[in-house]
Amino acid sequence: MKRIMAFILMLTLLSSSCLGLFGCGASEPPFTPSAEVVNKDGVDAVVTYVVDDGYIKTGEFAKKMMQKYSDLTFSFAIRTRDFGTLTETADKSEYVMDGDKYVYTQTDTHLSNIAFWQDVMSVGQSEIIPHTHTHNFWGTNDDGGEFEYVKNNSEVIDTGVMPKGSTTKELFAPLQLINEYFPSSVYPRQNPITIIHAGIGVRTSDYTVGDKKVPTYLTYYNSLVDKAIADNVYIGGRGTFQVTDTAASASKVILPSSLKSAAARRSVPAYMIVNANKGEAGISNWTAFIDHAIEKGGWACYCIHAMSKPEEASGHYIYESDAEALFTYSDDKNVWVATFTDAMLYYLEWSTASVKTEYENGVITVKLNDKEPDNIFNMPLTVKVTVPLTWKAPVSGGQTLDAYSDDNGNKYVLLNIVPGSGPVEITESAQ
Repeated sequence: MKRIMAFILMLTLLSSSCLGLFGCGASEPPFTPSAEVVNKDGVDAVVTYVVDDGYIKTGEFAKKMMQKYSDLTFSFAIRTRDFGTLTETADKSEYVMDGDKYVYTQTDTHLSNIAFWQDVMSVGQSEIIPHTHTHNFWGTNDDGGEFEYVKNNSEVIDTGVMPKGSTTKELFAPLQLINEYFPSSVYPRQNPITIIHAGIGVRTSDYTVGDKKVPTYLTYYNSLVDKAIADNVYIGGRGTFQVTDTAASASKVILPSSLKSAAARRSVPAYMIVNANKGEAGISNWTAFIDHAIEKGGWACYCIHAMSKPEEASGHYIYESDAEALFTYSDDKNVWVATFTDAMLYYLEWSTASVKTEYENGVITVKLNDKEPDNIFNMPLTVKVTVPLTWKAPVSGGQTLDAYSDDNGNKYVLLNIVPGSGPVEITESAQ
């Protein structure tokens, strides 16, 4: 009898305190959710391919590649002198303006170029972005007057008269022309809000030709870019770098934290891939940059000038077969091949984003905010949110979410949230 009474007492204690029982019936074990912004849709890295200068042959090859690789996108940085010629005053002292717009003329060749690139833009989700107007590196300020075009900091190869406002023209005329001929119906975003500099890395300090000191072109031009970024006319620009060994590009992987400074926003490092910098590692010297980005969970930005057949290759051209090898490599990886503008928008938004979570009565609430202007930075950011291990079917907004497990044994889901759009709730499905 004593043994029976002791057994009943033990059961009573267990049922009242749930000792040794996981979950206590309908209740859950203690849980504190965590959340963090990650790369889009949880991919391992971001890759962008910027193609400079706007060569027609390159556009034809790129169109073929976009048709072959459904996720491939390009950012075509084009000198907009191909789309129109800006009008100068009769004495060539300045440019003719109609309000805040430049006045320009167009030939049949200009119109043919526009039609060609509109056709390229109709394939996939690529973009056209400004690469200055003439690409001639004119001037040190907007005063106008006589100028000397100096090559390699040593040789004067041209002289002429620089109209007033030439450097501003190089920066802002492309924005006007591209907006007019590549509207949102073709261009994936409303405006081209990133710029690809002409001559970044060249003439970065004053230099001397003979006995004459010549100020760097970039001094004034970069100050204009900084102001354009501060005013949200542009959100950022791209610089370039070259390396000749597999490891050297590791430090050039872009992370959101690296874009918090104005200088970094102006000149995002991009790996200029030409045949000369394949190095002993061959194509793997180029693809290593993608591997570095995957290791760091960051962004690998490339700069390509032109793609050609081997017998046509020279200067900054790369062989079509080499370019295709690079595209195949990124296609086989778990990466987001983004346009330069979309990658900049995503990473800049991420750089100031903050995410908070709460958990009460079986509901996880996620709040995502950032410090960027909502009229420009409105891309959904992917947020990784942990959920209880006992949840079999997490649900948000009426949609069942895929659940994953990380290396630490946590269960998590991925949510795409526009910062500042309000709280998002996650629950377990009642079914």
